[in-house]
Amino acid sequence: TKDEAVARGREIARNQHGKLVIHGQDGLVQDTVSYTTD
Repeated sequence: TKDEAVARGREIARNQHGKLVIHGQDGLVQDTVSYTTD
């Protein structure tokens, strides 16, 4: 499901100090989560 994919994406972004961009079915950005140190 989308919730599972977002949870896994957050975990990966957190572990790699990266950024997660979540898109809806229409292609628009729904949310952005950043775990970078800058």
